[in-house]
Amino acid sequence: MHLLLPDYPFQLKDFAPIAGIATNTSVFAVNGETPAKTLSELLEYAQKNPRKVNFCTTGVGGLNHLQLEQLRSIVKERGAWKGIEITHVPYNGVAPAVAALKANDVQVCTLPFSSIVKNLDGKGIRIIAVMRPERLRTISHVPTTGEQSFPELDGNEALVNVVAPAATPQPVLARLEEALRKSLQDPKIRDKLEELDVQPTFVNSSATKEWLEQDVRKFESVIGNAGLAVSK
Repeated sequence: MHLLLPDYPFQLKDFAPIAGIATNTSVFAVNGETPAKTLSELLEYAQKNPRKVNFCTTGVGGLNHLQLEQLRSIVKERGAWKGIEITHVPYNGVAPAVAALKANDVQVCTLPFSSIVKNLDGKGIRIIAVMRPERLRTISHVPTTGEQSFPELDGNEALVNVVAPAATPQPVLARLEEALRKSLQDPKIRDKLEELDVQPTFVNSSATKEWLEQDVRKFESVIGNAGLAVSK
């Protein structure tokens, strides 16, 4: 958030990462009436149908909006879809975005998988790409963005992580990290996370720190290119 709002009171340096415990993958989902089966087909369809394909997200400045801006940047850099118009339609959260997609008020959304999986009935909504390096086990028939020649979008898994104030003593952080590691070995906890449609995984403190810093660098660039930051 501090990348968008210069006066935001918290920054990554104010926290000490303890561990990551799960990932939540973002997906490209289309309304069932949209003929595109792949990301390239979707862009071609939008190119051939100016102002008829609206891309929704869960809100201005959120992760899904930034993923859409990444797609805009790729389209612009490659120049393969000249004249395409990517119209952003932001909604106030997941529920209204999913409802709009099912109603065909919008034709495609970038959404977290955990928010949309319960709405997959084979008719109203169809996932055409997952934004991660490997396919999701629960929808293994859906290819990744990398498999569809968009590897730049593969790293869009949100890491569910636990942090503490930056001044927390290192021995305390180490004990908490070990407790989280052990907890993720419990099948009941892993099952509960999977019930929430996130992917249980343990990421140690140093790797969590690197993951978050990489996200900041990536989205700082996306925000700058899109001109989203609010000036002082």
